[in-house]
Amino acid sequence: MLNHIGFAGRIMLILMILVKYFFTKKVILCLFGY
Repeated sequence: MLNHIGFAGRIMLILMILVKYFFTKKVILCLFGY
C-alpha cells in the first residue's frame, strides 16, 4: 500500500514537472514571438 502511494505520488510529481516545463516553454516562445 505504501509503495503504491509512493509510486502514484512519484508519477504525479513527474507529470506536474512536465506540465510546468512545457507551459513555461510555451509562454517563453509566445513572449519571444517564435
